[in-house]
Amino acid sequence: MDIYSPDELNILVKCSTNTSTRARPNSPHPANLIFKPKSIKLLASLGNCPRRCKFCHYSNYDQNLYICPAKDTVELLNRAVQAYPEVRMVIFADDDFLLKRKNLSELLTLLRNDTATHGLIYVIETFPTLINQLILKELKEVGFRAIMLGLESPVFRVLKDIGKVRSENSFVQFLSAPKMARGAGFFTKVTAILFYPIISEEELAFTIEELTKLIDYGISVIVFPYVVALSGSRFQSEIENYQILSEKYALPNEKELSLPGVVLPKDRVIREVASQATRRAETYIKSVLESYHISGDYPAGINVLSFFETIIDCWKEIPRKKFLTIPLQNSNSM
Repeated sequence: MDIYSPDELNILVKCSTNTSTRARPNSPHPANLIFKPKSIKLLASLGNCPRRCKFCHYSNYDQNLYICPAKDTVELLNRAVQAYPEVRMVIFADDDFLLKRKNLSELLTLLRNDTATHGLIYVIETFPTLINQLILKELKEVGFRAIMLGLESPVFRVLKDIGKVRSENSFVQFLSAPKMARGAGFFTKVTAILFYPIISEEELAFTIEELTKLIDYGISVIVFPYVVALSGSRFQSEIENYQILSEKYALPNEKELSLPGVVLPKDRVIREVASQATRRAETYIKSVLESYHISGDYPAGINVLSFFETIIDCWKEIPRKKFLTIPLQNSNSM
């Protein structure tokens, strides 16, 4: 059981000591925050993930997908609350939490009637196509307040290559999820990969534009520059098709262990832009904060938007290349 802080979610006004908490929205993940107030991260499903996203290794477990029965989940929560009475939030950190609707319905019914867990705030990390207006309403009635979604990209071709969507219908539903959740009153966070290996310049420009719109809509965006070739992922099985950097780790016996690292973009221009932008990003963000006299905590969007501007500046410096601000016409994009 991991202990996390939900401060970044901006939805808790007071901690267990009845003193005001201050959000730390500049941190990229709740795991990096101090424990004020404490929360529990819980996995309610185990085993083989049926989605087989290209960059993920959870589809390689031998056992079939197992979703913890609702009764067992509530018993786990009761034991956790008893052991950690200061806990204020529970994070259901698995994409398959909403997959089995019957089990979900049973869980929500049990939580409504369970006095030991009354007052807890719940967060889910889930797959975008699993949510709809009815489910959001039911979740909110029980105490769910935040949703984290693996969006990854607003580009159909990229999502299809990852394995997140298979048809244009599912693509439309997939992209509507973040705004649907935000519109229903949930703190909404999405993850996105900028320099996905097959992305084109037009698609990268479109991705930056659409992620900026999500930030403007009030959605928190976490940006990962590259895909990492995790052991067991499909990138590993197709390693000959990509340029993958190695990460070296020192071992106690003074030897080194070399493991696959980030997967570089195939497009030469994007590869150069990515290299330059990731090197300059930290310096650029510091200059932005200094120019606006910002110190201490600051909105997470500043990091992301500053990184976008760094990318644009680097892009403009590429010889004989004009920065693209308009997505391809008739493309399958948002």
